[in-house]
Amino acid sequence: MSRLTKPLLFASPEECERAFYEALEAADVEAVVDLWLEDDDVVCVHPNGPRLLGYAAVRASWSAILANGPLHVRGSSRKSLDTPTVAVHNVIE
Repeated sequence: MSRLTKPLLFASPEECERAFYEALEAADVEAVVDLWLEDDDVVCVHPNGPRLLGYAAVRASWSAILANGPLHVRGSSRKSLDTPTVAVHNVIE
């Protein structure tokens, strides 16, 4: 099933960002990957890691990372660009 057929709706980009950090703290792989678009063009770059392309690669990376337990990270120096159709958040963790 395509992620597009089961969208998660958030009231704001900040709410989505909060859900991401809560899922990391709970080591909840399913909650983390539910926040990613299930698409071959999705991209993720973890700190000091390679560019991961495609939902399967992103999912596998989060599964491996969270297999070690919860992550306690918080963003700082957040800059954001929000438009009616897209939100981009640049965060230093």
